[in-house]
Amino acid sequence: MDNLLKMKKRFYMLVLIILPLTLMFLLHMCIAIGNYLNISININNVFAKDWFMFYASYLGGCMTLVGVIFSMSNERKLSQFQISMEAIEKEKMKLASLINQINVFLPVTILQHFLGLAILKEGYDAKEIAIIRRMIIDELNNIFIAKREMLLLTSIYIPFADVYDSKQQGDLLTMQHQFQKIYELVVDDIYKCLQSIDTYISIENNNMRYKCMIILCKERDDLANRVGEKCKDERVMYESKIVNTTEMINEITSVARKIMLYNEKEIWELTNLSINYTKYKSEILRKRLKNEV
Repeated sequence: MDNLLKMKKRFYMLVLIILPLTLMFLLHMCIAIGNYLNISININNVFAKDWFMFYASYLGGCMTLVGVIFSMSNERKLSQFQISMEAIEKEKMKLASLINQINVFLPVTILQHFLGLAILKEGYDAKEIAIIRRMIIDELNNIFIAKREMLLLTSIYIPFADVYDSKQQGDLLTMQHQFQKIYELVVDDIYKCLQSIDTYISIENNNMRYKCMIILCKERDDLANRVGEKCKDERVMYESKIVNTTEMINEITSVARKIMLYNEKEIWELTNLSINYTKYKSEILRKRLKNEV
């Protein structure tokens, strides 16, 4: 489509330039033929010099019009270039925002916060547990939204054929897919780890309540023994409800530490990809403007 428009513009410009020259040539021919055949082609009070002056002014007007057309075309291209560069800058800022939303230290932070809670007579403070679990839920929601924004962003800015050639399209799509792959790897691992931490907190919160009940039962049983009363066998019931979470916490800790290491490689890869991606698009637009203007 762009090539067709360029050909039409060039055709019209050539017509504007060639037409007056053709008319002047025909005028010369007519004057020469008229002189040879003793035929006057002049209109009353209009002589050959008047025709020359007319076509000279016409040619001058055409040249001025061509200059105006070129100037307007260049201004339009510069305006389109500026708009495209602003769009690339916005895309760069959005990609940077998506990367900055990734908190690879959050799983370890939440886990340490929970493990550092004080143990009360009835177990963990219910308000503290609610705050931690609310923090996890909010972060899970943020990850879901960020992942959706990432997919929408990398799908909206698809390199179109009317702007980029096949090689440039391939290079940009490769960088987009690589960004998606790394981003999904990181946020999916964080998402799954937070879900595991939430499950662990729920189980451990119940375990602590059972342990506190066992202590109370033991104290009550000791008191009953001292006064010669029969003990109620409730400790066994609570002990049977306690879930062994040793393997779970070890796995969660291992995964959380692995996620922290993403800050040393994967996050930097995402940052470099976003920089190189937008830089490559900017260079393509600059080269295209240089060739067209």
